[in-house]
Amino acid sequence: MKLLALLLSLTLLVATHELGHLAFAKLFRTRVRRYYIFFNPWFSLFKAKKFGGRWHFRFFNARTPDSWNEDNLDPADRDNTLWGIGWLPFGGYCDIAGMVDETKSSSDLASEPQPWEYRSKPAWQRLCIISGGVLVNFLSALIIYACVFAHWGKDELPMRNAVYGFEYHQLLLDEGLQNGDIIYSIDGKEVYDTEKLSEIEGGARDAYICRKSDSGKGYLMVTTDMSNRKSRSWYNYGINLLRSDNLTDWKAKTFDFRKGSEIFCDPESPDVYKDWSTIKRVWAPQIFWDPNYIWADGIKGGYMIYYSMWNPDEEAYDRMYYSYADHSFTRLTKPRILFDWGYATIDADINYLESDGKYHMLIKKEGGHPGIFQTSSSNLTGPYPEPDEKDFVNFEGNKKCEGSSAFQIPDEEGWRVAYIQYSTNPKQYRICQTDKYLRNFHDPVTIKGVKAPQHGSFMRLTEKEYKKLEKWSEKKMKKANK
Repeated sequence: MKLLALLLSLTLLVATHELGHLAFAKLFRTRVRRYYIFFNPWFSLFKAKKFGGRWHFRFFNARTPDSWNEDNLDPADRDNTLWGIGWLPFGGYCDIAGMVDETKSSSDLASEPQPWEYRSKPAWQRLCIISGGVLVNFLSALIIYACVFAHWGKDELPMRNAVYGFEYHQLLLDEGLQNGDIIYSIDGKEVYDTEKLSEIEGGARDAYICRKSDSGKGYLMVTTDMSNRKSRSWYNYGINLLRSDNLTDWKAKTFDFRKGSEIFCDPESPDVYKDWSTIKRVWAPQIFWDPNYIWADGIKGGYMIYYSMWNPDEEAYDRMYYSYADHSFTRLTKPRILFDWGYATIDADINYLESDGKYHMLIKKEGGHPGIFQTSSSNLTGPYPEPDEKDFVNFEGNKKCEGSSAFQIPDEEGWRVAYIQYSTNPKQYRICQTDKYLRNFHDPVTIKGVKAPQHGSFMRLTEKEYKKLEKWSEKKMKKANK
């Protein structure tokens, strides 16, 4: 089959190339004695010529009959071409009258030039004839690729189809990737189809996962709709709200904030921007169930989605905002300011602490004294005062940290805080400890075996859930290794 494909490809290549020469020669009334696909030493597989008002054919023929020679034909038939297929697939040729090529020398053209010969034509016509083959090959390539993209093409190239890998931005090289790498699965297991479920840019990052709180059944996840597949800029324009019944099959609703009021379920609410289309960043969303939130129709309970956002035409830095998602996790209210300390803040993580009955927020400050800090409020939506400048993740020195996520281990009074230390190569995923008030950060350790850590979250699994995921993973691994 491959040999047949090769022969067909060569036939197409040679045929179109020689047709280019022939077409221009005919256009300028230059006689083309022979047109051959493949070479024909000793004999031809096929040859044909029209004269005397009809076509004449020969198969597996070694010698052209004398009656076919142009000197023996009526003047009206002398410009007719002999068409042939050779047996040696190393090329082809057009025998153009009056042209000196590798089969002739200047002595073969001792007679005076004739009007129907190549050598009698103006220089620009000779240039067209001699360049016709290359020109037709170029046009053929354009047509072939246009047909391929029309039938199989997409607006973007899926990662799994990039067989030679990608050349990555320095930000991703710093994550541990190398040029030529292909990212389409983790240990052979596709996590979920980000290309399908992240409708803006086809990528995802900053995943936060939790259980459904209103029904107690099912799982929710929010992600940044990441620009690493399509535009490949460092701008991200929206978030994805995902839901699942089993942790392996997900459905999503994407919110592109550049579209403005039309994407939100409360169009009558005030807008935080005059022009939504100039938004450049919507980052790191997380979820907190608020049983006291009341919707316009009187239904109680909503999922607070909080995230950072930056619209450079209307604000000087990233600020923290929040919206509410309904029970279906498909409707979202307009953003509202969570707090503004006068400088950039991102990567918030809110937890309710029974130790003092307050909502404690971990936050990355990019202004003031940069780093991961903690603040608290008696209400979920604030106000959140500026944090204590002396109490932060200070044991990393000048190394940069972000993506904090707090969790508790059963029977422990204090908390654990995971974060990324991203200013070294490779980056490190670190976990430190705090007291029961999520203060006094201490005793950091590095998690081994994480090649390219990124912003994530923690959720406890039951033994049943773990075994189900393990079984699913083993099945995916077997399928990937076949």
